[in-house]
Amino acid sequence: MIFSKIALTAGFILSVVLNWHEPLVDSEHSYRNVRQLIKTSDVIVLGTIQNVNHQVRTNRQVGNGQLVNYEQKVNIKHVFKGNPSSNLSLITTGVNPLPPPRDPINKRYTGPLAEGDYLLFLSSLKQDSYFRLNSGFQSVYPFINQKTIALEEGFHSLHGLTINEVTNYLSQ
Repeated sequence: MIFSKIALTAGFILSVVLNWHEPLVDSEHSYRNVRQLIKTSDVIVLGTIQNVNHQVRTNRQVGNGQLVNYEQKVNIKHVFKGNPSSNLSLITTGVNPLPPPRDPINKRYTGPLAEGDYLLFLSSLKQDSYFRLNSGFQSVYPFINQKTIALEEGFHSLHGLTINEVTNYLSQ
């Protein structure tokens, strides 16, 4: 009973504070170079993303799907820029049901990220501990075997870097 009241209260807070029923566009823009991404990010972190812990359908549809907002906790391992709390919430918007993998809508609405470690470039939302991806998949670099991986939309100059190399790169 107590858990359901806490979950209901959290959902209400997210609805009011973050305008939860409106979709967030995860990639309103893309940057021509990595320096723009770095400069415009409020927070740059290496963190572990957990499973979705809250989702809300929005009032909007795209193609054959409905837009859904997702919340995932990110446990911070290293902060490169900004002053986030040790655990922050990543808010993303996705399409449900998922469109085919090559559908361009996937680049605009990333949906939730898979569990794992990532280098993330984030923009803050109205509430201190809530963030969104600064520029869709340009903002997401999986961290596997102690090195970053640049996705198709990402910047190749951030590929294959260790934590120390990321620190050096960002300080240039």
